[in-house]
Amino acid sequence: MFVFSEESTASKMVEAIVGCSYLGIERCAEEYADFSYKNGKGQHGWALIFQQISETLPEMGYRVIQRTAGSWPYAVMFDPYSGTAITLLREENYRSRQDEIQRGIVHYVHAGIPANADLNNEEPIYKQMSLFDSETGEEIQEKNQKPYEELEKAIGEKILRYGILTFRIDPLQYIKDCNLNILNAEGALIEVANYDYAIPMNWKDAVPEQDITRFAVSGDFEHGGQIDDMPDLKPRKELKRKDG
Repeated sequence: MFVFSEESTASKMVEAIVGCSYLGIERCAEEYADFSYKNGKGQHGWALIFQQISETLPEMGYRVIQRTAGSWPYAVMFDPYSGTAITLLREENYRSRQDEIQRGIVHYVHAGIPANADLNNEEPIYKQMSLFDSETGEEIQEKNQKPYEELEKAIGEKILRYGILTFRIDPLQYIKDCNLNILNAEGALIEVANYDYAIPMNWKDAVPEQDITRFAVSGDFEHGGQIDDMPDLKPRKELKRKDG
């Protein structure tokens, strides 16, 4: 296992980041509806997430390093006890970046993966990742060297392990599918750990059991609604008769 045990300081930091992300999105949902001037709910949500992280993690002994990618401000979270650095990203964007890195295109979220060079000989989770030829792998590591050095300089300490924490937006629970992704220095996915247990409020508590959609029985199999597999549903609109 390359992902940390639940009792490790690094894992506790990831749990705190998940909790802060939930609180940030929850606050965004409450505030944004009342804005007269709206410049993007997503940007406001990210600002609140990073603000929540910056206020919470230092009190727990962790560090938060503010970084920028072009005009985009973001945070890198660092556990000085284990030398672990974490970057946060929505799952949809993470998947796009993984598609890009297979073509040799490096994104800012990959800046820390050189710390995981010891995993280069491990078997990737997805077989297609092993299709990287040695030239592509070397190209990725070469492109990442300067961003990695800049990241370590900003942190001021050596990074021993690097992970990318991803999540999906959910209209009922705010966030779900919180996964810590460990890549090797060539960008191949080596291990994934789920941290949904760290979300402050779970989906079933948010929605009464009788309101959970169940699928009809088909043949000999019952396709019951699985909490983790439920589609993202938009709230139903209230229908009113035209005659009032």
